[in-house]
Amino acid sequence: MRYSLINVFVCLPIISSTVSAQLFVAHIPAGYFARSNLSDCHQRFHNRTLMDQCLVFGGVRANVTEFPHMAVIGWATSGTHIAWKCGGSLITTRFVVTAAHCAVDEDNNAPSVVRVGDVNLASDEDDKYAQQVSIARFIRHPQHRFSSKYDDIALIELDQEVNLTLGVCPACVWHNSHLPYDNFDVAGFGATGYAEKGSPYLLKAYLKMETTEKCTEEFAATRGLPNGITEKQLCASNTKMDTCQGDSGGPLQITLNSYNRQIPTLIGVTSFGRSCGFGSFGVYQKIHPHIMWIESIVGESLDLLECAKKYEQFRVDHQLEPECKIAGPFVNRVELHWEHGQHNPQCAGTLIDYNTVITSASCTTNSAGNEPHYISILGYTVPISEINRFPDYTPGVLKHNIALIRLKFYLKPNLKVAPACPISGFDGGGIGSLKIARNDSISNKEPLFLPIRQKCDDKSFSSLHLADDTSGNDMDCYISNYRLIPGLCNIDEGGPFLNHGHSSLQGINILPGDCGSQNPLVVLKLDSYIPWIESFVLDRSVTPEPPISFPEDNSTLFFKPCHTRDGTEGVCLSHWGCGAEIVKQKHNGTGVTMCGFEGDVGYICCPQGSIGTVPLLISRPIELPLIEIDTINPLEP
Repeated sequence: MRYSLINVFVCLPIISSTVSAQLFVAHIPAGYFARSNLSDCHQRFHNRTLMDQCLVFGGVRANVTEFPHMAVIGWATSGTHIAWKCGGSLITTRFVVTAAHCAVDEDNNAPSVVRVGDVNLASDEDDKYAQQVSIARFIRHPQHRFSSKYDDIALIELDQEVNLTLGVCPACVWHNSHLPYDNFDVAGFGATGYAEKGSPYLLKAYLKMETTEKCTEEFAATRGLPNGITEKQLCASNTKMDTCQGDSGGPLQITLNSYNRQIPTLIGVTSFGRSCGFGSFGVYQKIHPHIMWIESIVGESLDLLECAKKYEQFRVDHQLEPECKIAGPFVNRVELHWEHGQHNPQCAGTLIDYNTVITSASCTTNSAGNEPHYISILGYTVPISEINRFPDYTPGVLKHNIALIRLKFYLKPNLKVAPACPISGFDGGGIGSLKIARNDSISNKEPLFLPIRQKCDDKSFSSLHLADDTSGNDMDCYISNYRLIPGLCNIDEGGPFLNHGHSSLQGINILPGDCGSQNPLVVLKLDSYIPWIESFVLDRSVTPEPPISFPEDNSTLFFKPCHTRDGTEGVCLSHWGCGAEIVKQKHNGTGVTMCGFEGDVGYICCPQGSIGTVPLLISRPIELPLIEIDTINPLEP
């Protein structure tokens, strides 16, 4: 599956001498040649202490704002008394969805009022958000019949719009026939048990979906169900919880997440059941089969993403973060860019050495077959000098979908950016790189790392229907169930699968797609690719050792800037004045870097750290003029 290059134009600085001095440099870093493998990666790049910063993933929900869409439907009786007999859910500022059989009560009277923003009907102490609005119209589904339990859905039009607050806000609606989860939340003011009175408190329960066959068998003798339970209905139960009388029309929902909000998402409305509270079955009318009818009545789109954005400011803040993350981790994820600032927002890569990036091979060409020209990291762009796809890679196949990118400049060690170290195996936990829409734009997605702890089971892995020529030995599959709104989040193709400290690269994401609901994260393991990676990173033919430098003019070499063989910055000193470097390089067996000669004096490149260290500057021998013997006067007697 490939994505076309999306022409996203960004203002990125082409790397200059100023930028180089800050993050990337043109000269070879210190110690670049002093290694034969990458085993010292952690010691070389990750030599500062990182602190754990633990946050709660999922959060604690305040009851008063957990169901801000919850509506209770009332029948005016004698005086000012109102009998609350049905529930419903706000889906716009003027419409409530409920059960069609709530159109009349047992005395054939129609409801007259709707109350929202109240979680205790018996007290006014919690009425900070409470609003009570008269009913303008009760609109039953055109196919509903009171003698039948099918199409049990209706809309209530209020005679005025509600005021949006944290406690009063419409729910969003699930549109797809396929449900992402089989466990749901329900809420209502109904009875707390069989033959008991209604509760003045808003109560919630957790239910699990039952099969249609099992539910049909349960209600085989029920009037109004000549065709059993249909595809427009849903069965759910719990051995300890259930919906009861008075909950009719109330919400059956799942709670999804945006980046910083929880989004209640309606699946259905409570229709009927029996003997609540004893593990019985409840039947719910699905909403998605009736979306077109609902939108035609309310006069606006109920698109899930649009809804999430529209009411974002009225949701309780609930930032989606890892349970435990590292405070201020090193950055190593990079973006890929083509000419004129274009980049493919689906793709990313990971810096794994001074000038090497790893990504998926499929991310190294766009739809026109062109290769990226730059990478960017922390706002800086660095030109690409070489792209090397794994030799056995076949376009369109996940197996061997890996590539390495060589940069023209070298990372200068700093406190913000450090390469991730490629490792073999899985340490039992990690963080996946995803792209998620945060606040400003649904189309503008930013990277976010979220925890992944559980591998897919064999059934989940086989359900991906990967090509026959892929190999499970080279891939891992992880559960990425964050209950995110579909379309809000995308798998970061080519991006990193890191350990919690962001220091070890455990794999790269190779299967693009939406990560909103239930799509797993498919990762290409690096185990079998480590030798290939090391051979590319340590290839000396493309990074020759610096040659001996000689003076270009007749001025003195003393204290001229230079670089040693391993790229360390230094100055030219007489070999008499840099004894520490001579001893060091003699011990390493590499030899000093010559700057040149002035007469019979040799000048070497002396690192700053070797100036003033033991052995200290050795005094240069006094140079005496040569004196001819016959010019010496004999000693006077």
